[in-house]
Amino acid sequence: MSRGRVAALILAVIVGMWVAATINDRRPARIGRDGSTALSAGQPVGFGPPPPAYSIQYRLEERVSGAVRVSTERFVVRRPFDAVVAARRGQEPESLDRWILGRSAIQRPGSGALVSAQPPDAAAPDIRLDTAVADALRVHHLERRERREVAGRTCQVFRSRDSLIAASLYRATTKRYVDSCVDHDGLLLEELVVKSGTRDVRRVAVKVDTTGTPSDDTFAIGPPTLDVKSGGGSTRPVDPASVPPGQFWQLDQPPAGFTLVGRFAVVPPQPENFSDATREGFRRASVSDVFTRGVDIVVVDRGATLQGQPVWQVDRNNESVDLGAVGPGEIVLSGRQAEVRALIGGGRYVRVFGTIAAADLAAIARQLHLVPGGTLRYLD
Repeated sequence: MSRGRVAALILAVIVGMWVAATINDRRPARIGRDGSTALSAGQPVGFGPPPPAYSIQYRLEERVSGAVRVSTERFVVRRPFDAVVAARRGQEPESLDRWILGRSAIQRPGSGALVSAQPPDAAAPDIRLDTAVADALRVHHLERRERREVAGRTCQVFRSRDSLIAASLYRATTKRYVDSCVDHDGLLLEELVVKSGTRDVRRVAVKVDTTGTPSDDTFAIGPPTLDVKSGGGSTRPVDPASVPPGQFWQLDQPPAGFTLVGRFAVVPPQPENFSDATREGFRRASVSDVFTRGVDIVVVDRGATLQGQPVWQVDRNNESVDLGAVGPGEIVLSGRQAEVRALIGGGRYVRVFGTIAAADLAAIARQLHLVPGGTLRYLD
């Protein structure tokens, strides 16, 4: 073969490869299921005792402008209050978010942490599906699907409309759903988000550890950098024997097996109610009692808005529940916890939420009774 023919052949191969690459680049990028294997039919995965701490490294795939953007996330959780989520793309850090009791910090490269006071709650990114799974399946807010193997662990897929960390679980639709694969320890190993019938986001575990004991330094957060008027909120400890002015819904003793962590005066972050003068009447504050039992948490929260505006609208998708003297309420289920709540008029409300079953939370709410108001005594 002459040199000219060899050169022509090489040129043709190069052009062909370029054309093929160009065609491939123009194809819509797909999010696959690598690292996640469907298993044959078998007994559904049940939940055991939740581990007190864990870390999970995820591969995160997101559709952005027709391409798939890949990054990594590392979750470190020490139940019930503490968590860190660190995200990287390649070797470059993208974000560092942290939570402890009463505070959160959000940090991006090149800037200091934005620290805000938060209402007492379990760690925001922690999944505790064991709390609500039975009720959510019964009312069809969750659908149990196949079993899969991810990171060498067997997990059960549950389908919902939104992510398990959303405020409420709702029934999925054919074009919008999230498949969440949760293992025996209650850990989220895979999350597949489908929007408009297309895979939009996928988070899949590549490494899981339930044996480590994170140090306090892992979750260290400085003092708040945002004040109440800037939307930063306020969470201050008060004497548990003190009560706010006006009648107050009192729980005489901790729920069985639980210990009181403290009573807190709370102004949740609500920047829209401070930046918009027309929403002044929606500003809200509450008093929360926080109880723990190992990895579990229960919070009894009573609050009101400044001018009697309702804090939420009753959701007809939620089950109704009798809360005794508090009155009729509703059950709110999420993949993080369960909640029973009631609007009691004049912008006032009662919420009891935590990582135990909704029926047990309702039983706690029915123990509440009114006592005369007084004055809160702050401890800080």
